[in-house]
Amino acid sequence: MIKRKSSIKYKTGEICSRFDISRATLFRWESEDLLTKIERDWRGWRAYTERNFKNIEKIMKSKNFGEALPQSSILRNIKRGVMLTNKVRVLKSQTIILITLCMLLSGCATMLAPGSDHVTIKTYPAGGAKEKARAGEVITIAAVGDIMMGSDYPEAELPSRDGEGIFDAVKQAFSGQDIVFGNLEGPLLDGGASTKCEKLSRCFAFRTPTRYVRYLREAGFTAVSVANNHASDFGDEGRESTLRTLASTGIQAVGGKAVARFTIKGKKIALAGFSYSTPSQYSFSLLDIPEATRIVRDLKKENDLVIVSFHGGAEGNEAQHIPGKAEVFMGEERGDVVRFARAVIDAGADLVIGHGPHVLRAMEVYRGKLIAYSLGNFLTYERFNIDGPSGRSAVLQACLDMETGNFLSGMLVPVRLVNEGIPEPDPERQAIDLMKSLTRKDMLQSGIVISADGTIASDGRKEKAEADIGLPLKSGRQVRSHDLGSDR
Repeated sequence: MIKRKSSIKYKTGEICSRFDISRATLFRWESEDLLTKIERDWRGWRAYTERNFKNIEKIMKSKNFGEALPQSSILRNIKRGVMLTNKVRVLKSQTIILITLCMLLSGCATMLAPGSDHVTIKTYPAGGAKEKARAGEVITIAAVGDIMMGSDYPEAELPSRDGEGIFDAVKQAFSGQDIVFGNLEGPLLDGGASTKCEKLSRCFAFRTPTRYVRYLREAGFTAVSVANNHASDFGDEGRESTLRTLASTGIQAVGGKAVARFTIKGKKIALAGFSYSTPSQYSFSLLDIPEATRIVRDLKKENDLVIVSFHGGAEGNEAQHIPGKAEVFMGEERGDVVRFARAVIDAGADLVIGHGPHVLRAMEVYRGKLIAYSLGNFLTYERFNIDGPSGRSAVLQACLDMETGNFLSGMLVPVRLVNEGIPEPDPERQAIDLMKSLTRKDMLQSGIVISADGTIASDGRKEKAEADIGLPLKSGRQVRSHDLGSDR
């Protein structure tokens, strides 16, 4: 078996820059994923490359190698066979040289410094974003959806090796971000009992051992939401243990009076958490929109930028589409998420991040600010359905103008959940296709363009039209006629 001496690392350049085509994204993910899979399953890859060697050899000998095939096809064929065969056994150093050569032949501006394993990917600006990044005038955020790293209640269902490495396959997507955020489903607690399910026929209570907090820290999380329906599964004891455990590692809790506060590049940033669940001191109410707007206005007075996280909407594979009205699930009011998100932006929020439905939902730019209505499951071990859309997720990387809070550009890094709920990069990139489709169907004027490689760019047309008429444009599902405006 090949022993990896060091991982292929990469520097993405400015996150707010827009890739002209997908090759940079493919390279940075698939090169790392390739070596991981080779190490994990030598025999499988060896057999596969043997079967495909003739096709690969033909491609490599093509006179017009760099132009004859689309970039994705080139990398796919490299991934499927060049690495290991009976005829050609390529060591890691040769692997890097080979892939880099292929990228250069294909016109990709990728450079590999001699003696270095850091890949610098040259990216291309979108609307001046690159220049702003160079001048330090941007804030970058990586956000994911629901996280439940395993539960030992009522019986132990924990990942193998006690969770060691559960974020390893995807944590590179957090590298270099100013803020890394996710939704923590369930308390971090050792022992204790839950009364949550005593009178309910269908109920889930989670309890993740406190030692698992180090996996969040090692992955790079700087803040996690505790404003959700599972944060109080073990009452006050579980909630206080969670807050104490997070604080011990420098991760800020988000929810209610627990407002995460950052000072980045001289700017004060606040991150506040809302939920449909019963209001408490650690969860502002998603359902009380007038109160939510007051809270955001007050935070804006004290901070340069305000980010809002919310836990709301129906759940499951049938809940991918936003209905454009108040949602009810299992007898609970789950909020009118569009009305809420737009209202808090009207009050001063600069970015809105949604979670709770356990599936991806549409995105939009409203008055220059990005709204992601749901980022789905991210790491949900054992207790969650991960079939179909529930098992497709993404890391959202967003770049905001430091002065205005406006969305400049971003990236969706596609992820799939495997081995009972552990995330890994998705070579089929299904999350990108899902998000494109949902955004197209649910938002008539989304204000964004999502490219095939996951690049997100503001198209500018919606904001211009809003500015011309002085009002926000109405948007909603194409098959529906109701008004999704925040002025209802």
